Amino acid sequence: MLIEPGLDDPIRRSGDKVWVSTANLPDIGAGLDSLVTVFYDGTVMESYPLQVRPIDWELVRFAPH
Repeated sequence: MLIEPGLDDPIRRSGDKVWVSTANLPDIGAGLDSLVTVFYDGTVMESYPLQVRPIDWELVRFAPH
């Protein structure tokens, strides 16, 4: 899943897009334009887009499409 970090998120200093593999995460029903919080192991791969290793995630706001 390609996500765009919030404007105040510290990861923004490294990039404006982050690739997150959701293969090992629970299905939370996130869709296009949903707002999610991603918890990751702290490692940020400096590619474009950035990549992180997610531990968990939660749905903040669902945006149906």
